[in-house]
Amino acid sequence: MAGQKRTLLVTDARLMRKVSAKLELYRSANIMGRKKAAKRDSIYKEHADGVQLDLSMQSIDTVSVIDLALLPFSTSVDLSINKLTTLPDNFPTLDHLVVLDLSKNQLTALPDTFGQLTSLKKLDLVGNELRRLPYSFAELKKLQWLDLKDNPWQAGLVDVAIVAQSDSNSEKEAKACAQRVLKYVSSKAKEKAKKDAYKQRLEARKHEEEEARRLAAEEEARAEKRRLKAILKEERRRLLVEQGVIPDTSTANQNKATSRQNGMEEEGGDDDDDDDVSQSSGSGTAIALVLLVVLGVLGALVAQHLGMVDLTLYTSYILDWISSLDGVVTMF
Repeated sequence: MAGQKRTLLVTDARLMRKVSAKLELYRSANIMGRKKAAKRDSIYKEHADGVQLDLSMQSIDTVSVIDLALLPFSTSVDLSINKLTTLPDNFPTLDHLVVLDLSKNQLTALPDTFGQLTSLKKLDLVGNELRRLPYSFAELKKLQWLDLKDNPWQAGLVDVAIVAQSDSNSEKEAKACAQRVLKYVSSKAKEKAKKDAYKQRLEARKHEEEEARRLAAEEEARAEKRRLKAILKEERRRLLVEQGVIPDTSTANQNKATSRQNGMEEEGGDDDDDDDVSQSSGSGTAIALVLLVVLGVLGALVAQHLGMVDLTLYTSYILDWISSLDGVVTMF
């Protein structure tokens, strides 16, 4: 038991030493960070002179956007001849900058949102490692002065980025360079916007086609499921019929159809019989009429012989009566 206590005490002691060492390391790092921040803050404030903030040749490798934002009246910032390779992504939030000198660093790219520096009128990017400008560069509508010499620009920017080497024309050429570059980047930005819109339309169409294919496949799957379900249902019914569990409804339906057809045929036979009866009835009526006419004529002859009636007048009466009956005989 005592040995276990000693072991726990030793373990706890080692753990405490490790924790103490880490706390001391964090404390030292925090102190160093505060000292570095204080030194950097003192550098920014020390070199601020009204609207001018000269931070050139300070071996700066990282720009503190916070410190620059705390100096809103310093609208002209000189960061030339330092060790900058990139700018922070939030650097374009410093929209109070009017003049910016980033010459003679090792910048390889500018932030994609660089165009948010909408107050910028003068920009110096001489002597860096830039190959392209962000499309947002076209949003620098107030830019009047631009120098892009001594950068490995990609094809297309080489011609528009040329600035005369002579000091006498540098101001004029820098202004012309600003106009050319803004026009060039603006055209490229429009081309990119068109390509992006076309790409979005293609993607939307592709999505619609994929959605249509998916819906068609789902409908086909449902139809196939219904077909299989009907087959299984019919097979189950057939098995139940074979086992005598349920009657064969298909045979009953067939018998009903046969009975219905036979009934229709019998009704047709009845109609034919009715026609025959009609025809025979019509023939009997015609014969009766003929007999009546004959009897009438014979009666007239007898009456004339006895001197009871004028035969001519009686014959005319009989003919009129026969003509009146002609339509009735024809109908039958």
